[in-house]
Amino acid sequence: MVRYSIEKLAHKTVVTDKGAVIGKVVDLICDELSGKMLSIIVEEIKGSEKSITRLLMKDAEGNLLLPYNTVSSIGDMVVVSEKLLQVYAATKRGG
Repeated sequence: MVRYSIEKLAHKTVVTDKGAVIGKVVDLICDELSGKMLSIIVEEIKGSEKSITRLLMKDAEGNLLLPYNTVSSIGDMVVVSEKLLQVYAATKRGG
C-alpha cells in the first residue's frame, strides 16, 4: 500500500485519463477511524471540462468532491477515470 500525505498531493493538477484538466488538489477527506481516503477536494480551474465537472458534487466553497476510488494514478499529476466520474455523477443525480 502506498501512502500519500496532503503535503505531497496539495496543488497537484488533476486530469482525467482522457486528458481533460479539472483543477488542483486543495484537501482530502479521510475516514477518521480507518484513515482511508474517501475523496479529494479539487479547486476547479477556469477552462476545465464543464461537461464532466458540472454534474459532480461540490462543497460549500464550490470545490469539486472527487471520490478517491476514481483516482487511477498519482505522479506529477493526479489522474482520475473519466468513465468512473461519469458513473458516479449519474448515480448521485439518480440516473
